Amino acid sequence: MGGNLSALVTRLQQTEEHRRRLLQQRDEVGARFSLPAIDWRVLERQAREKLASWRTLAARHVSGGRQLLQALLTEPLVFTPFDEGSARGYRFRGRATLDGLIEGVVNVVKVYSTQYTENWRPHRDSNPGFSLERAAS
Repeated sequence: MGGNLSALVTRLQQTEEHRRRLLQQRDEVGARFSLPAIDWRVLERQAREKLASWRTLAARHVSGGRQLLQALLTEPLVFTPFDEGSARGYRFRGRATLDGLIEGVVNVVKVYSTQYTENWRPHRDSNPGFSLERAAS
């Protein structure tokens, strides 16, 4: 069961040196690019406020709220009853996604002009956020 111990030790030393260089590079990159500090409590409070306004909106417009939930949910919600002393209710669980939430259809229409008739197609001026430079990068 013998082996080349010196080759193994050399390889281990090389791997450790490579690890040390990677850690040093990581620290150098971290020093060049300062990441913003995130206050998770503030972020959670803001998210809860947005959720509360969404709940209010969905309660006022039930059919729209149902459509939104249908678009967000990837599987049915599962409700589980609970009875814990004076607290009774339902816990619910499910999975949601934002994939496909923003999509639709744009019908192509004829554009009539005194000079010519052509099919409408989008141009850069109809989407000011689009630029060829950005698309090519």
